[in-house]
Amino acid sequence: MAEAFEDLYFLERAARTMVLAYSTGQPLNVMDDELAEKTAAGWDAVRESGFAHFDYLKSMLDSTDPSYKT
Repeated sequence: MAEAFEDLYFLERAARTMVLAYSTGQPLNVMDDELAEKTAAGWDAVRESGFAHFDYLKSMLDSTDPSYKT
């Protein structure tokens, strides 16, 4: 669940960024494949942080409305 949430969170942010970029009507600069691969590899190092992020969000929900657990 944590991994799915994290993936969807960043997918939504990427989609929002693309919509904003396309809405300018300007030509977009696309990074080359080598830089894209290096950037993607950098995300692997922090992949496990999704669990901590999800736990934090659950703790916030616990403090405001723990009824989701029932």
